[in-house]
Amino acid sequence: MSAPALSPKAHVPNNAHPGSIRNVRSHSEKKTLRTTVAAMSERSPSTQSRWLELDNERRALLQTWGQQSSDLISEERSLSSTRGQFEDGADTRQLSEIDARLHVLNKLRLRLLVKLPKRQAKTLHEIIENVAVAARLVAREDNPHGHDIIVRALRDLRTLASSP
Repeated sequence: MSAPALSPKAHVPNNAHPGSIRNVRSHSEKKTLRTTVAAMSERSPSTQSRWLELDNERRALLQTWGQQSSDLISEERSLSSTRGQFEDGADTRQLSEIDARLHVLNKLRLRLLVKLPKRQAKTLHEIIENVAVAARLVAREDNPHGHDIIVRALRDLRTLASSP
């Protein structure tokens, strides 16, 4: 099952530089991006692990968004079948909040993706982080064989790293 489509405001135009803060919609969102990136720099050891943290949050929010959206549609159908009125409520506000956070996460992920190290990895841990990012970037739906190879390589590298 694929993730639900995001609203158009979560889309970065093709001509936009993904690492540019100019692509952000509001002054408050720029401040939020700067604060979040600064806070992540203090607690995470690498750009790869920060990117993976953001991607984990994004995945969880997408799952929540999809479930709430589905519940809302089901509720709307049951109300319309009983000739009830559907009102904007907490569910729709929460979907809007999730959508706004997803927009920020997508911007942060793009900024970090541009900052991923271009140099050769020096440790097995750095290699594992690079392969973990690649496993997330190559969607199974787009390239099942390539994705499976990357996931197997990641699993093998983690096994090698944990063995004495």
